[in-house]
Amino acid sequence: MKHYFYLQLSLFFSIIGFSQTPRTSTQVTFGRYGGQNQPCMSGRGVCSFSVSNQQAVNGIASKKINETTFALQMSRTAISKEDEIQIVGKNFSEIKENELVSFVQTEDLYIENLVLKNLNIDPKNNKIAAGNYPILFSKENIEILFTLKSAQ
Repeated sequence: MKHYFYLQLSLFFSIIGFSQTPRTSTQVTFGRYGGQNQPCMSGRGVCSFSVSNQQAVNGIASKKINETTFALQMSRTAISKEDEIQIVGKNFSEIKENELVSFVQTEDLYIENLVLKNLNIDPKNNKIAAGNYPILFSKENIEILFTLKSAQ
């Protein structure tokens, strides 16, 4: 229980810092990577991710938390019902008040160097490993906190 409290507290302070600094406009596609000539397929996870140097205008933004962590913040209005299912496995309206949900990345995703440069993150930390990642819900937004690992 003590570890859970510290995790919640550290996430809270990370989000406070996130809300006070500029964010980078982000394009993200949810689903499993389908291969070289196939688009994203159904399933959970992120299969493509890109950012630009512009301020967030599409309701989706990314922000560096530290050298190995970044947050993906999305306005609830920017997320389709299909994306909701690919993000948490069901529609957001089906999530109970005290239910703990996480984002499931089903396969490793390698982030391009240009994306990392725009987030001001060292390119050696270029992999979102398959696994579960915390999701924070607010009235207007959801945030997924990704931990990056070295691909080596």
